Amino acid sequence: DNYISIKTLRLLQDVQQGVAVTVFSDNTGNKLHASDVADFQTEFPEIPITVLPIGNIIHDRYIVLDFDTEKERIYHCGASSKDAGKKMTSITEYREEAIKNLFHDIVKQLLKNPKLVLK
Repeated sequence: DNYISIKTLRLLQDVQQGVAVTVFSDNTGNKLHASDVADFQTEFPEIPITVLPIGNIIHDRYIVLDFDTEKERIYHCGASSKDAGKKMTSITEYREEAIKNLFHDIVKQLLKNPKLVLK
């Protein structure tokens, strides 16, 4: 999601302890700041968060769970997660192997990106 903010991080506060979270974003509008991530990590040190850039190659929003495991699942989100509940939207799981493999390869490449430098 390119339009992330502190609201995005707040959605992650209930992530299970020890689950690593990677947020892919170019942080359009610079609404997420380094201090936001630092404050979140201080409050929730058991939830490691990494923010990586996407290089403007993805428009939509996706959730990938259990990446690179047999239980890997990929979801397409119709709206930004930070705006969930404001209007009707949907989250759809991709089940077709060809699509899952395509997204898996893209995520694998994105994970090689250096951390996004936040202001």
